[in-house]
Amino acid sequence: MGDRFSNKWLREFGVTTNNTEIFQASGDTVVRLHSTDIVRWNSNTITLDVGPGNWRTVTTKARMNEVARGFGLRFTVWQDKFDWYVSTPAGETLRFDDRVLVMERLVPVNIKDGDALFMEEVDCAPQDPALTMMSVLDKYYNKR
Repeated sequence: MGDRFSNKWLREFGVTTNNTEIFQASGDTVVRLHSTDIVRWNSNTITLDVGPGNWRTVTTKARMNEVARGFGLRFTVWQDKFDWYVSTPAGETLRFDDRVLVMERLVPVNIKDGDALFMEEVDCAPQDPALTMMSVLDKYYNKR
């Protein structure tokens, strides 16, 4: 297992910490609920996993959405009757039928056009240091 981060830090990003942990593994940031890595992301992709037991629970869905909001991953997991769906960062709606769903990660970029400031979506560059967990941690600990 990779570097673990404190639950206090996870709570700062609005993620409930009961049975939840966050860590770095193989260059990815991973959020684990119980024994399932429910959200894994890097600069290119976001992976959602409901686990081998197909844990489509209120808690799994809530934790996935908390992680998305807290870390700016820009996806939403939602449900209609018993079917799960994901609104992706690219604006697509995908049915989440399988155990694992992998989507491309897009990040907002500020572009100055005269006096107007607007958002444009672009693919993440893997070498972008602003997207690494360690840079987020540095900002968090240095602001104290």
